[in-house]
Amino acid sequence: MKFIKVLIILILIVLLVTIGLTTYVAMNGRAILLDQIEKNTGIKVQVSSLKVSFPDTIVAYDLKVSDSIKIKRVKITPSLIGFLSGQVIFNRVSLEAPEITITRKDGDNFDFGMEALKPVVKPEADKKKKVFYINKLIIRDGTVTFVDKSLAGQEPFVIKCGELKADIFRPSVLQLFRMNFDAQGKLLSKDGSDIGQVKASGWVDPINKDMESKFDINSGSLLYFAPYYKEYFSKDLKSGNAAVAINAVSKKNDMAVDCNITLSNVAFAEPETQATEEKTVDFSDFAFMTFDSLLGPDGNLVVDFSLRTRMDKPKFENVKFKGTFLKNRIEATFSSPKSAVQTVEDFKKVGEQFEDIGKQFKKIFSNK
Repeated sequence: MKFIKVLIILILIVLLVTIGLTTYVAMNGRAILLDQIEKNTGIKVQVSSLKVSFPDTIVAYDLKVSDSIKIKRVKITPSLIGFLSGQVIFNRVSLEAPEITITRKDGDNFDFGMEALKPVVKPEADKKKKVFYINKLIIRDGTVTFVDKSLAGQEPFVIKCGELKADIFRPSVLQLFRMNFDAQGKLLSKDGSDIGQVKASGWVDPINKDMESKFDINSGSLLYFAPYYKEYFSKDLKSGNAAVAINAVSKKNDMAVDCNITLSNVAFAEPETQATEEKTVDFSDFAFMTFDSLLGPDGNLVVDFSLRTRMDKPKFENVKFKGTFLKNRIEATFSSPKSAVQTVEDFKKVGEQFEDIGKQFKKIFSNK
């Protein structure tokens, strides 16, 4: 009988605690979610409705941050102990069908569409630093749209990462700021066509500036990225795929990045024949011949290089290339007699191009 009484008492305590937690979340859901986010990030958030899911999960529908960030449904499980102690801690945040738009206006000027609130001046007594972090973030069916408006004389370039699935979590309570991540998605064109796959995994510690991560792009279509390179080549690209593998390791903000870029099935369209006339040498002609001479027998090219930079301010600097680009042309040369003859002709044309460039310079200076 005594055991049954103790068991009943324990059940009642659990029920009372559960009812209390649910009531607290229901009554303070807006303060827990919206007010705390706005106070700690300076970002104004709007939602169409808020509900509480038993026992302590807040569900927000149609969350919106300006026109650039929209989320169909957000499920948040807050740490009530953390909130009661004045800290902002979310045990679990789940984002369903988030849509994020990033716009590049010019150079390094990126617009994320987030209008920050004006900072609130607090009394000295209220300036105690708060902890704000998420133990686990889950993203399903996300879409990130990148719009590049910086290309001069061209329509804005649009690429999407759709069907985005990501899991970001803290692996241990002993590693407060280390977050593991695993993400994958599809690269999509403006009209939704599949142009590649992307994957990312690893971990990052932004406080100590430590990181180990891997980033891969597979079956990337070179044709879709023509706006970035077409002005450098005298011939249009007919086909080509790209695979990119990046491994980044940072220790105390000293980051080493190893990159591998593999181009395959690269082929250029032959220009229409025109009447013979004196042709002014253009940089795109020389750039095309240089690039074409590096391709292997099947239109393949492998480039390995590394760089050293800072994790908090990454730059494309201290680059070191590995191996030799000429390996591809040597393989092409010995692959067949026809290829060897063609290669000799190609390099002969390069010499002729240099001669033509010299003549053009001579004309320029003779007219001064």
